[in-house]
Parts: sequence; C-alpha cells; structure tokens
Amino acid sequence: MQGHKHFVDKVVLRFQLSERVPKQNLYRRLAELLDWDFLYAGVLVTTGREITVSPKALSINAL
Repeated sequence: MQGHKHFVDKVVLRFQLSERVPKQNLYRRLAELLDWDFLYAGVLVTTGREITVSPKALSINAL
C-alpha cells in the first residue's frame, strides 16, 4: 500500500528594508544628494583593502 503525504504550506518571508523606509526619510534624501564614494577611498587608505559592495547595497543606493 502507498502512504498519503500531508503537505504543509510554507511561509515565505520577503523583507526589503528599502520598501519600508518612507520616501521622505532623512537618510534616503541624503543618499540622493551626497556622493559617498569618497568613503571607499578613505577605507582603502586606512585598511589597505578595498570594500566589496553587494548588488543589494547598490540597488538601495539607487533609490
């Protein structure tokens, strides 16, 4: 005889912080106005290593 398998629905969580930050948030507005690339050069000078930026971080900065 074959058994019967009970399927359980899986909860899928999808969370993106950029969707939950208001459009008029101070830090979001600063990101639009300021170019933070100078920080990467400063980190390279102080640590001797480059920073790797994830694609998700790039997409957040594009907002």
